[in-house]
Amino acid sequence: MSFFARLLALGLVSIALLACQGNQSKPVNKDPLAVTNDTAQSVDALLARAERTDGLARVDLQLQAAQGLVQLGDWDRARSIINNMPAQANTGQLPIELQARLALVKSHLAAADGYYPLAYDYVNNPPLLAARGTLSSDLASEIAEQRASLLYDMGFYAASVEERVLLQAQLSGDSPAGRSNEQRLWQALMAIPVTELEQLISISTKRELEGWYRLAALSKDTQSNLREQLARLDRWILEWPDHPASLALPADLKMLKQLLEEQPRQIAVLLPLTGPLSGAAKAIRDGFMAAYYEQQNQTADSPALRFYDTAHQDINALYDQAVTDGAQLVVGPLAKENLQELALRPGLPVPTLALNTIDNPLGVVPNLYQFGLGIEDEAQLAAEQGWRDGHRRAMVLAPDNNWGDRSVEAFVLRWRALGGEVTQDYRFTEKNDYSKIIKTALQLDQSEKRAQEVRAVVGNIEFEPRRRQDVDMIFLAAQAGQARQIKPTLAFHYAADIPVYATSHVYSGQVDTKLDQDMNDIKFSTLPWFFEKHAAEKKALQSFADNSLALQPLYAMGVDSFHLYPRLKQLEAVRQANFYGHTGTLQLNDQNQFQRRQVWAEFKAGRPRLLAESM
Repeated sequence: MSFFARLLALGLVSIALLACQGNQSKPVNKDPLAVTNDTAQSVDALLARAERTDGLARVDLQLQAAQGLVQLGDWDRARSIINNMPAQANTGQLPIELQARLALVKSHLAAADGYYPLAYDYVNNPPLLAARGTLSSDLASEIAEQRASLLYDMGFYAASVEERVLLQAQLSGDSPAGRSNEQRLWQALMAIPVTELEQLISISTKRELEGWYRLAALSKDTQSNLREQLARLDRWILEWPDHPASLALPADLKMLKQLLEEQPRQIAVLLPLTGPLSGAAKAIRDGFMAAYYEQQNQTADSPALRFYDTAHQDINALYDQAVTDGAQLVVGPLAKENLQELALRPGLPVPTLALNTIDNPLGVVPNLYQFGLGIEDEAQLAAEQGWRDGHRRAMVLAPDNNWGDRSVEAFVLRWRALGGEVTQDYRFTEKNDYSKIIKTALQLDQSEKRAQEVRAVVGNIEFEPRRRQDVDMIFLAAQAGQARQIKPTLAFHYAADIPVYATSHVYSGQVDTKLDQDMNDIKFSTLPWFFEKHAAEKKALQSFADNSLALQPLYAMGVDSFHLYPRLKQLEAVRQANFYGHTGTLQLNDQNQFQRRQVWAEFKAGRPRLLAESM
């Protein structure tokens, strides 16, 4: 039970004690509040009691009600209560326990609005930190949990880890809260890049923290080699026998031995190697094989591969033939229509990693996993990053086609779910005059019309058009060639100061400072593949594949599909676990679809540079 829930359950038991602390408080009925299972009714009862008292007792009751509303997610009503509390609540003269509870509620409200730094300040202020040893254990744990969560949300993963290590010392490892904290601790560790983990190891002065860093580093550094990962884990356990993680390994690491024992000995790869999709299919195949050959260089137990051309055959018959031929795992198909056919089955006989994604109205098909490079993940990432950066009113610029529709729909759904407002959605075509579209979007034509009306009355006057002021970010879905024209056009029309967030398509994959110099300050998510200079598979592809820029995402997808297949059951069983691939950080959702979180970059001097939180 959370701290909020316990407060509601306790009701007014402690209010009489608070009432005795000052003459301004009226006597309070000492009978405990009868809390029903309906938290909303409990909140109403608390507020009714608050109306009949004053002083510290009133503050306490209002705080209990606000905390209950936070638990319900009723942010507006909770905010109204906090804003209308007695003046003494904001003077800093409250008992420290009440100050801490008030700070916690304010923190949750600020976080709900996306103001994470402010939310963190509320629970990290000096008086609260100085008094942490005097707070009740439940409240101190709740505040520490909020600090750790906010640090994670802001991208300060190492600081979040340190906060959670401190919190774990206050919790029982066998308790639900202790297990949850350890899971989140591991999640924060796995969000730290390997290079940073290595730095943290070198400077760590606390043995427990160093042990966590070393465990996370070996886990991330060996994701492409199960056998090496298990061997290094066994060595870590021998070196750190008393570490908390040795006594209770993270859930994904517990499965390594099982995964290794259950590796398929034969894999069927189903791809349209002829026909209109053959170019994409062969690029994925080449990436897959680059990873396969790299594994062969490291170990002798690589699986046997059999390729099947899906271009002109019934997918169900071909799939069944592959299984009959001995396939213990299938990679593919690629075409959506083939995937839709397989998804009509009640289940699949062997694990199957499809290389596309669909919305399946029939629900999850056992043994079917979906992995694709759809625009939807990137559009949602743009919404989340823009919101995290403090923007609230977005304008959309996207092509007038199916790809643009999909990107805009995904962005708008996520943006509105976060609480953002879409001021306008503008579409362009290849033949559009970008200047005209942007001029209309920024309402400069309306500004010029008003100027003409004024001139008609007062005569000739100096005038500078004024763009609309209700936009604080732009979501841009565009190809590189389009973006190279749109960004300078925005600047020409007085919108150079509006932040632009884009999908990976604004970057061709090759540094070209001459062509990209006008795209400075565009932030975009992109594949880690483009920034990985030393990947063995990338070097191999340069020697035996086409290696064209347009195919790079598909090469990365092929490499990731090879490294993903051994871990399908692990990622399904441990839903919070991630695979850190060349296409991004991959995690299975409830529909057994891999959702991708790419790295973020920004154009500076015509060059794409990784943002600090992505490094």
